Amino acid sequence: MAIEIEPLRADHIWRFVEDFPFNEFPVNIWAGKAAVAVEGDEVLGIAGISVIGDTATVGMILSEHMRKHPLFLHKHTLYGIEGLRKQGVTTIRAHAESDTGARWLRRLGFIEDHGWYVKCLA
Repeated sequence: MAIEIEPLRADHIWRFVEDFPFNEFPVNIWAGKAAVAVEGDEVLGIAGISVIGDTATVGMILSEHMRKHPLFLHKHTLYGIEGLRKQGVTTIRAHAESDTGARWLRRLGFIEDHGWYVKCLA
């Protein structure tokens, strides 16, 4: 079954939370537009973007299953970065919750800055 990207709906969050330790689910990060990666009825990951001025703050939560699709994840993240650049965003901020996430952000060209990872697009 193919992985598809859809706009976030409330039921996506609750379907995802069922498989995620609720006390670890960062519900306070969703303050902008968001999309989900789904495979059939399974929510594999949620990504959110909040843009203020020319700066985008992004967040992502992935299921273990989504982590088994690094090429899909990397390719669609690059599409997202390019889309933000075309919208006039000059800076992207992200926070890594794990060493794996930090390594991936560095691979994408983000630089650590006071606990955040920052990528300049200008």
